[in-house]
Amino acid sequence: TMRGSRIAAMGAGSLVGLVALVVLASGLALGAAYLVQQDDGYLDVTLNRLDSETAAITAEQIDMRTEPGTPRWVIDALDTDVRLQVTAADAGPVFVGIAREADLDRYLTGVAHDEIRDVDDLEARFWARAGEAEVAPPADEAIWEVSAVGDGTQEVVWEAADGRWAVAVMNADGSPVVDVTGSIGVSISWIFPLAVGLLIVGALLLAAGILLIVFGAK
Repeated sequence: TMRGSRIAAMGAGSLVGLVALVVLASGLALGAAYLVQQDDGYLDVTLNRLDSETAAITAEQIDMRTEPGTPRWVIDALDTDVRLQVTAADAGPVFVGIAREADLDRYLTGVAHDEIRDVDDLEARFWARAGEAEVAPPADEAIWEVSAVGDGTQEVVWEAADGRWAVAVMNADGSPVVDVTGSIGVSISWIFPLAVGLLIVGALLLAAGILLIVFGAK
């Protein structure tokens, strides 16, 4: 019946309007993130102080692998850059590098180090890896995709690529007791067009929802 059709239209309009609000909110959130990113091109998160009595602080299991059969250009097409900045508490020489996880595991075999397992309220939680072996200065190794070493704040910028990756923060000479502050930044080139797309889709859905509600209310 006509009445049933109008009631159904109002229900559908309400549902479409709710979806539209979610899409619009997502677009606005991404738009706000884009504006923040425009400061220096990165969305940054500063972690609380990272300190370890061991020779290294690592973040592992950074899995960027695609599904079998998926072309590697899929990851490249995301065009996402990651920036790491670390500063030793005493402003002394510090090392930061990104390597394939398997390579870093071989380098730190038998070496005591602390692996970041998760971050809660900007506070890192560690998983202690036992070992008694000494380690060579990290800058002497050829395993790093990107790395930086020296006094003051050290920075690396890594373009996300297919594979399984890991980060290491160490003293420049590989000695134990690492004490640093650090930040992680991400630059996403497609964040603005995605935000605009979501806003357009959200606006169209909202208009459709309003028309359905108006039709059902007459």
